[in-house]
Amino acid sequence: MKQRALDAVFFLSGCAALLFETLWFRQAGLLLGNSVWASAVVLASFMAGLALGNLAAARLGAQLRRPLLVYAGLEVLIASTGLTLVLAFPRLPGALAPLLSGADPGGIWLDGLRLGAAFALFAIPASAMGTTLPVLVAALGSGAGSFGRHLGRLYGWNTLGAVAGALCGELLLIERLGLGGTGAVAAVLDLVAALTVLRLARTFPVPASGEGPSSAGSPLQAPVLRLLLGAGLAGGLLLALEVVWFRFLLLFSAGTSAAFAVMLAAVLAGIGLGGLSGSGWLARRPGAAGALPSVALLAGLATAWTYAGLALTPPDTR
Repeated sequence: MKQRALDAVFFLSGCAALLFETLWFRQAGLLLGNSVWASAVVLASFMAGLALGNLAAARLGAQLRRPLLVYAGLEVLIASTGLTLVLAFPRLPGALAPLLSGADPGGIWLDGLRLGAAFALFAIPASAMGTTLPVLVAALGSGAGSFGRHLGRLYGWNTLGAVAGALCGELLLIERLGLGGTGAVAAVLDLVAALTVLRLARTFPVPASGEGPSSAGSPLQAPVLRLLLGAGLAGGLLLALEVVWFRFLLLFSAGTSAAFAVMLAAVLAGIGLGGLSGSGWLARRPGAAGALPSVALLAGLATAWTYAGLALTPPDTR
């Protein structure tokens, strides 16, 4: 029952996160001016924040005696900073104009300033989002037999919530409630998640002082470093593919935020279903992690196959 409740909480959290990201993409066009560049910057800044949050949780997670309380605080932080950013974005071009006006319009200096501004703006909410998953996994336990299963299940539900947020934001909420109203909905979802977790926190035991993982500060062994390197390369490739796929979408539709949302929803749906499948696989076969190289190879072959299929697409004769 606790697991299902946390699944629902993390689904809401993922929905709110993608509502915020969709809004930021729409508003980033005011600052960056180009939809493809805006999509790349928003994605890069968002993912960088998630990575920073994960690193912070990895270093501090073993010291948390009440991880659910920390999670609730993170959701409140995401709600407040995310909504503040949505409401403040329309004023940012005027505030940054003096800084950007002296740069060469086509030069690397201007692009660097834009990228730096985006990273600074998204740093707090995105980093808090990145911290939530490790904190929830810590609350459920991180034993060798359960870590992968808990991680995959939570990540899967969170990502499917992100699919719902991306589609609902573009197809329903923004048109009816506007940007500010949609941002308020995202903030409310985060607050509901925080309140739900606060109620659940009473049912989780508080570990005694000194309990918990003792290996958090130990040096990483070579096999672990290789796995981390592989995960980093896979993440970089996926983010690059998202930008490339968005460019491909521009061949068939206008470069709008709706196209961006559809592309994100498709990618995230695959990631979410993969996370749930991996969790179920590990629950049935704890040694399934040994199939990781084969899964990675199949993913690469599938990607190459989809690009080969583009050559079979009939030309537009209109």
